[in-house]
Amino acid sequence: MYPNDITGVQNSTFGVLPISLAEAQKMIPPQYKILTSAYEHLLPDFPNGSYPVVLQTTVDHDINTAVGPNPDIQQFQILLPFVDLLGDGYSSFVYKPYIFLDGTEVVDILGTFALYGITVIPAFFQPAGEPYSFTDPSNDAISIAAYTNSSSSPTGSLLGKAQYSIQDQTSPYPVSFFKNVTNQPLFRDGLICGNLITLFNTTLTQGGNEPVPISGTVDISRPYLGEQTHFEDVKGYKMTVVIIERMNSCEALKGYAGTGSGD
Repeated sequence: MYPNDITGVQNSTFGVLPISLAEAQKMIPPQYKILTSAYEHLLPDFPNGSYPVVLQTTVDHDINTAVGPNPDIQQFQILLPFVDLLGDGYSSFVYKPYIFLDGTEVVDILGTFALYGITVIPAFFQPAGEPYSFTDPSNDAISIAAYTNSSSSPTGSLLGKAQYSIQDQTSPYPVSFFKNVTNQPLFRDGLICGNLITLFNTTLTQGGNEPVPISGTVDISRPYLGEQTHFEDVKGYKMTVVIIERMNSCEALKGYAGTGSGD
């Protein structure tokens, strides 16, 4: 349906990492403010003075570009949403300074990140190619870790790790929050932005494939997420979504404040 765009399927886990608003502002260039009212509207019970960092661990599958298909790519992404890139007090953007990425031989994808100014950190994953498979089926456990080399044992090689289990109770974060975040244009240098359209209205995300609540712990090595490196009781979802990605000038994406019509 979209032969001129980058398209694919994302098998992902999402977790919300609450940090202080002051710490979040340190991670974002000082000329950009955070639109606190935007996420307070979506998360009315979120603690005052806190900010929702979103961790996404994903395998992009069935990737197609204008020049043909690409192999699967595994990613570990730290998303800083609700950033007022354009200074209009309204338009929400995701600031994404880093991405831990395997499959670094995929020139098309690396070139895309380079255009946005995002720093790619080559990573090796355990388990490889399985962003949300059950590593322990007896207790519905999910574990994803990114390392700086192919061995999981050397001291200091861990980039990030997420360990989740399936939850029966309702998540404190509605799926609508993740719809909003994953549809915000992403940027690093503020010149070229990724117009990432994430669809939640296909059979891959509906019916028997609806997002499943998860809970667990997350570790992020410095300097990728400020001072705090360990998070307990992280809540989120495991889900599959369809993505369409387009590049555009950031100014041309002015006005985004909610999800697209495809949600």
